[in-house]
Amino acid sequence: MFGKSLLRLSALAICAGNAQAATLDDMAAKIQALQDRIETLEAQSRRDRADAISARAALKAVRRGNASAIRKFEIGKLNTTVIAADQPIFVEQPSTFAGPYAAAVAGYKFRSQKQTSNNFSTFPALAAAEGGTVGAALGYNAVAGSILIGLEGRFQKEFGSTTDRANVAYPSGGELPRLLYSSCCFTTRSPGRYPLTSIGDLGLSYGYSQKDIATREYSGDVVVRAGLIFGETLIFAKVGAGIESIRRVTTTDSSATVTCRAPTGYEEVEASGFTRGFATGCTSISTGGVVKVTTDRAQPYAIIGAGVEQNFGPYFVRAEGSILNHLPAFGNSAFGSGYYITTEITGAVGYRF
Repeated sequence: MFGKSLLRLSALAICAGNAQAATLDDMAAKIQALQDRIETLEAQSRRDRADAISARAALKAVRRGNASAIRKFEIGKLNTTVIAADQPIFVEQPSTFAGPYAAAVAGYKFRSQKQTSNNFSTFPALAAAEGGTVGAALGYNAVAGSILIGLEGRFQKEFGSTTDRANVAYPSGGELPRLLYSSCCFTTRSPGRYPLTSIGDLGLSYGYSQKDIATREYSGDVVVRAGLIFGETLIFAKVGAGIESIRRVTTTDSSATVTCRAPTGYEEVEASGFTRGFATGCTSISTGGVVKVTTDRAQPYAIIGAGVEQNFGPYFVRAEGSILNHLPAFGNSAFGSGYYITTEITGAVGYRF
């Protein structure tokens, strides 16, 4: 009896051990399955991050206009959206002309008429001015299909100028002693020599030169541009208005003019009463000097033009021609009547952001 009980207890212990072993094996299998699942999810997450990085790179390439990098990219599983790995997604390329840009500009303004001597007071002096320009431009373009509308501001340092010279010289008044007048009047005074009565200053020599330089100093304008896009090429027209800083420097040199101040001398009365006057000396002698006068004014203008622009990735080059209609300068007639036209050619190298 005791032996049978012992056998039963042994059998129960063996069954319990076997059950416990089976439970541990199940737990180990479940843990391994969870670890495999975690590794699978982590691998998928890494692939998703790589896909996202590729997508961002492709989008950046599209925005910067890098044609070699604008192709297609594939996206695998992103969250709950599943796209077949072998199915390409094509990205529509936005216009490479759209958005803000900056450019360095340089050009040349041509005169509309030739400078004539001593003529600053009768026509716009700066109509005869021509020279180079350098500056910078900032702008923004909006694009709809192949149509572009843009706004651009430009500032330039200008080197256009024109020079006018006038030389005036009168014959010398002669040296002392000098005959002042051959007859003043018939007098009742007795014949003889009398001290010279007071007379005005006496010019011994006369002469001066004048030099006028008219220049454009700076200019700034704002234009609206409209154009058509053909691939990476833009053909455009523009219209706008601006203002320029102008200057006139007048230098007058009268150092060749010699004046006898308060002349001294005598009058000689003949028997007939005929009188002659002579200057024999001066209380003082003065000479002219050099005077420089600078006049600065602002002058508005209207501008129209057309040009062509070519993209090279985010960079571009431009060539354009313009006609400028200059209006009278504010508050001054030192530059002539004011209305005149000039022409301008300009080139630019820029970058799109």
